[in-house]
Amino acid sequence: MRTSQSSPQSVVNSSMVMTEEISPEDAAAIELDNEIALLQEQISSLKDQRRLQTATILSSQASKSILSNLRKSSSKTVSLKSPAPTDSNPLLATSAAQTTHNLENLYRACAHQLHHFKFKIRIQTLWIMDMFWAFALMLEMLANSFGLTISC
Repeated sequence: MRTSQSSPQSVVNSSMVMTEEISPEDAAAIELDNEIALLQEQISSLKDQRRLQTATILSSQASKSILSNLRKSSSKTVSLKSPAPTDSNPLLATSAAQTTHNLENLYRACAHQLHHFKFKIRIQTLWIMDMFWAFALMLEMLANSFGLTISC
């Protein structure tokens, strides 16, 4: 038990009632700890929302066309020296990462369905390459149905 000059607060413990005094400093510390925990939860929630909104924006068709125009213009202006960093470089990198993430998700979504397709290629020579191209063609058709483009 602490001895202090603050008002006593009742704490129920099992069947007996104890009176414990909490100093104003401890009460303020508890209140600040609770506020910090609440702010950390809000930060986490905002980061999740930002991540989702970034993915949504970068996946939109308008953003893809703007980014392709940026890529074209940045590839035309490349000189022998390393280009000066611009605001579009991080955006292009994030867009490329998002496109890669979208393709990985597409492959994961399609992977379950791919084992239902069976390709029987009866060419005796280079059958491995034939299987590869048949698989690549099927993936490209699935990607096109989702509006994504891949090149083999």
